[in-house]
Amino acid sequence: MSGPKYQLAADVIVSKIASGEVEGEITLGRIRELTGATDSTSRKAAGDLVSAGILESHPGAPYTVRVSAGEAMEARLDSRPLKDQVAELRRELDELREHIGRMDARLATLAGKPRGGNREQATAAAGGGRR
Repeated sequence: MSGPKYQLAADVIVSKIASGEVEGEITLGRIRELTGATDSTSRKAAGDLVSAGILESHPGAPYTVRVSAGEAMEARLDSRPLKDQVAELRRELDELREHIGRMDARLATLAGKPRGGNREQATAAAGGGRR
């Protein structure tokens, strides 16, 4: 296993939830105990698990486990840097825009409407209204 320490700690907690060893509530101290991580690493791991919907945060109270053991087995946390995740989402968004454009053209053809039109309007629509 390789990766940031907080990700490794988060993976340990997910496996403990999947095995049934952790259920209901878990404190930051228990996370440290199970993972052998520092306070800051445990806190960051818990934050990732909250972001992933596996734990729920309650100020001044233990974290609540939000998933069943079976759901935890299927959970895969994304440890890629945020910039890589954003780049992938942008590529997916571009692909979706292209797909919608093709669908729009097909619908226009089926409806008997001419495909072309004002180039400036098409450019504005493709750029989300930016000029």
